[in-house]
Amino acid sequence: MTFAHRLTVRFSDCDMYGHVNNATYLTFLECARVQLLREVGLPLEELIASGLFLVIVGIEIQYKEAAKMGDLLEVATTPLEMTRIGGVFLQEVKRDEVLIAAAKVKWVCVDGSGKPARLPEKLQLMKKT
Repeated sequence: MTFAHRLTVRFSDCDMYGHVNNATYLTFLECARVQLLREVGLPLEELIASGLFLVIVGIEIQYKEAAKMGDLLEVATTPLEMTRIGGVFLQEVKRDEVLIAAAKVKWVCVDGSGKPARLPEKLQLMKKT
């Protein structure tokens, strides 16, 4: 299942060249992942309160086109791989049907001491949809 998050590029997202700064895309991707947690019924606040944390262990991103202030973007997040302690998301940033950036995001679930932990059931269900 793919989860969609929409956003509008703000002035502060842009660099001196007038397009979205490459590092800002990481924030866009993170906002989409936080929204995904809400959509599966596990808001980030609830996850943290349970003593679990989702930690990014790697991101591979490719920039395809420039986005500019005022652009309406959609970040699509699709689970590619799921294990009992983590997974890989494909995240694609698009303006209309134009691919702006694509990223593979590898993540794991850890407990308060930083040790790998089993995914909450609501996250495990993502792989079945």
